[in-house]
Amino acid sequence: MRRKLQRLGYEDAAITPILNALASEGLLSDQRYIEVRLRSRIAQGYGKLRIRQELLSQGLPEDLVDQAFAEDATNWQDLMERARCKRFGKPLPTATVEIARQARFLQYRGFSPRMISRRLQGREENN
Repeated sequence: MRRKLQRLGYEDAAITPILNALASEGLLSDQRYIEVRLRSRIAQGYGKLRIRQELLSQGLPEDLVDQAFAEDATNWQDLMERARCKRFGKPLPTATVEIARQARFLQYRGFSPRMISRRLQGREENN
């Protein structure tokens, strides 16, 4: 919120008291924002690595981001498979070119290379 207000031209001297007042009234919460953003990006089919990077790049505290992931019960393997099937269909690729194409897509979405490799080679992994 601070960065948005700064981009709009507001001075830090004016921003700080307002943000403090909102936080004290419970109207502004990094933790709540992280939880909502996490749920939203999961619903859109994004993986853990991408979501984490996005949250940290927004200047959110790393400990709150890590806590939100620790409390989350998402099965990342299932999420990755749903994203892959939605984009490419249910059958696993057999051609090297298609395996590489699907791997690039899943990496862009934020899934780990290890998880992708294991799935595209036909083996399952639990998270």
